[in-house]
Amino acid sequence: MPSINTLTPYRNISNPLYIVAGNPNLDLTKRHNLNLRYNTNNMDKQLYFNGSLSGDYTVDPVQSQTTISNDLVRFTTYSNMKDEYRVSANASMNKNFKLDSISQLGVNFYLNAGHNKNYRFTDGTLYKATSQNYNLGPSVNISNQSLRLRLSYSMNLQVAKYDLETIKDQRIYRNSVNLSGFIKFFKDFEWNNDFRYSTNPQVDQDRFDAHIFFWNSSVSYKFLKNDFGLITLKAYDILNENTNVFQYSGADAITSSESTTLTQYFMLSFSYRFDSFHKNGKSHPR
Repeated sequence: MPSINTLTPYRNISNPLYIVAGNPNLDLTKRHNLNLRYNTNNMDKQLYFNGSLSGDYTVDPVQSQTTISNDLVRFTTYSNMKDEYRVSANASMNKNFKLDSISQLGVNFYLNAGHNKNYRFTDGTLYKATSQNYNLGPSVNISNQSLRLRLSYSMNLQVAKYDLETIKDQRIYRNSVNLSGFIKFFKDFEWNNDFRYSTNPQVDQDRFDAHIFFWNSSVSYKFLKNDFGLITLKAYDILNENTNVFQYSGADAITSSESTTLTQYFMLSFSYRFDSFHKNGKSHPR
């Protein structure tokens, strides 16, 4: 619903280069929401499914309208827009298969989809923006007492269209393949790896690499009585290619962002576990 600032009829001229005026004739904004959810868990078949559908419909939404005069003074006021809506659907499925007495195979899949319709102003001109978002990610994992491997793929696609010739339609996508897991050998040694290949072709390729290989690895050794001691050597971003750059297209902005992220490092650590109980359940002094 309109706020007090958007309804006030007075002009804010504290900044002569940026004048803001409310609109006392704004209509009340009304929003309708619908949410549906379904899930089922079959323990006997080791099958799990979750699904949801949600949406909202907004009547008379309020948006700002900014114009810039020839002397570069910005003037902002508020108007009721045409009705807007948003629809999204999500589904995920997990299925486990028992290979033998100690090994298990897991198959997982998720899918997210959304559609939005919005209206905005640019320099006094009303335009319509529609966007679709799709995310999907299948994965397979296998595990037993000495081995765990997981292979997964994820895809994100965003399509934005504008009915204004001065704004270019957008098609943004990202893909990544991830292989991770650990191998236990010689009883007390464990080797962990996480390898990811990702493509992000919409980034500024003069500054960033659109194809990234990311690899973490660590070796752990358990020692002392009851394996209470653990020493680990970890290598993060071995290939030194980690970046955190994304592009997003919305109803009124096309945004590229870069955030600070960890870069290559190596770390040797030691930890000692304090337990209250033996493996047989009896009390153990600290």
